Amino acid sequence: MARSYIHQWVWRYLPKRCRVYVARGRFIVFWVAPNGHVLAGACENFETGLADTQEGEIMRRIWRGTVKKKELSKMRGTLLHADPDGLKDNFPNLSEFMTAATFEEGEGRRESPTLTIWAQAGQWKCNLRDREEGLCMWLAAATLQELAVMLETFCLETEGPWRHDDVNGDRYKKRLKKGD
Repeated sequence: MARSYIHQWVWRYLPKRCRVYVARGRFIVFWVAPNGHVLAGACENFETGLADTQEGEIMRRIWRGTVKKKELSKMRGTLLHADPDGLKDNFPNLSEFMTAATFEEGEGRRESPTLTIWAQAGQWKCNLRDREEGLCMWLAAATLQELAVMLETFCLETEGPWRHDDVNGDRYKKRLKKGD
């Protein structure tokens, strides 16, 4: 089995969310989010073969390319949760409901809704969940097209078949063992 020559470089002066991996002739710098996802990365070759200068090269690369917090107000993605490109033409209400990331007044960020579609017993079924308002809607139809029309009709209507979403209720909590 071949021996790996890539090692994680650990140094007490590294920034908190920075990971450095060193190989024979190059190094890789990763900026990592708190949940472990890589936000940015760079791979560069060492200019020299001396260990003392290589440490300096790594540190220059780290401090040159630090990740800065993004200004949410300047990002296009703050207005939409996703791109409604093909959905907007045929289903404008559903498109607005699913992708709008801010309220009409422009104050605050709207939590993204979820839509789950499945087929069961010869019918198309869906669950539309408005997580911001704590509501959900269960629909069923014979065809997918009919289900999509129903979603388009009811998603923005306050008088639609909405129910209170009980995801935080007792029904979803773990059952207690006998004797507790």
